[in-house]
Amino acid sequence: MDENSLRTLMHASEPPPGNVDAVMLVEAGRRSVRRRRFATAVAAGGLTAIVLVGVAGAVALTRNESNRAPAANASPTASAPPGPNANAAPACSIQQLASPQRGLSPSVTAVDPSGRYVAAISAIGDQQGDPVLWTDGVPSLVHLPTAITKFTFNVSGVNSRGDLLINVGAKATSPWLYHNGIATMLPKYAGFALMIGTDINARGDVVGYAETSDSGAFVPLIWPAGHPGEVHKLATPHGANAMAQSIDDAGTVGGSLGDGGTPYVWNASGKGHALKVPPGYHGGRVFSVNGEWAVGWVGVGKQGQVVAARWNPRTGAANVYPDQDEALAVDSHGDFAGGVESGYLFRGGAFVSLPGVVDSSGAMSDAEVVGMAADGKTVVGNASASKLYYNVIWHC
Repeated sequence: MDENSLRTLMHASEPPPGNVDAVMLVEAGRRSVRRRRFATAVAAGGLTAIVLVGVAGAVALTRNESNRAPAANASPTASAPPGPNANAAPACSIQQLASPQRGLSPSVTAVDPSGRYVAAISAIGDQQGDPVLWTDGVPSLVHLPTAITKFTFNVSGVNSRGDLLINVGAKATSPWLYHNGIATMLPKYAGFALMIGTDINARGDVVGYAETSDSGAFVPLIWPAGHPGEVHKLATPHGANAMAQSIDDAGTVGGSLGDGGTPYVWNASGKGHALKVPPGYHGGRVFSVNGEWAVGWVGVGKQGQVVAARWNPRTGAANVYPDQDEALAVDSHGDFAGGVESGYLFRGGAFVSLPGVVDSSGAMSDAEVVGMAADGKTVVGNASASKLYYNVIWHC
């Protein structure tokens, strides 16, 4: 199923009972052709014993050889510089985050660049619960006003002040900013029924996109922190459709022209340009920007497969990593993390498999990377095994 079909299906579908995950699923469908979100799992019939295990050393993560992508290529004009000078890629340990309430099932959705704040949506049975915010590993519930909680909502971003970016509603979604205990709906962009906020930086600038009700047009947006009550469309070539997915603290924005048609970045002044897609690949999207670096995915083949890509927008360099799932977060050195089912970290020119969760039967969990801190030492995400669901931090 391609993204346009998924979007149409999501808009046509009624929210599931208890309104859990409707907005989360809509947003997940946009992130890439094959990216999925873990379904919120609720333990039934008691607890299963688990062991948190680490994986030492650098491990090459490979796909099914029958679907192998072309060999990694740099752009014809430049090759991306290596990662930071490191003696070896690190082994990573895993830490399970505590839940603030018995019976609550959180799902991590965001981490701020400092690594201090980790945000999650949650469920209690089939009902949506309050968001969870961990501060230095200590959990607390965020009690939102009924203007938000009476609708389906998700948390798509958190910044280094602990502000939350929240998308509210299913068919007429609007982004809200939660700051110092006060929730404020961000202004609408005229002529568009659905708006999604995708990221927030330390200053409080928010980026995202808006769509028409028929999904025929979508535009990249920025809500500047310095001008409350304003929303601006980011410029695109000939007014082309585009989506903004990420903003760093310097104001650089990453996303795509079209719905993953071409990877694209805008500088802090709003001037944009396309990023190179090496020969043998097509399309692409930027999921994370940080200083001189951007990461995301490019497409390969005709089956909707996507693989990790990294760009240096300043030099024009592009690298593709054909054995890796899409890259979701990049640090200030150009190292990155990603993976939906098998989380990984790329550092010092090597890939490290992130530790998983092993239950009492010996089954290894999936590991979903959500984001990482700007220094690359803290990666956050979710893991699931034997119908149990865990919120985790990897220390690398």
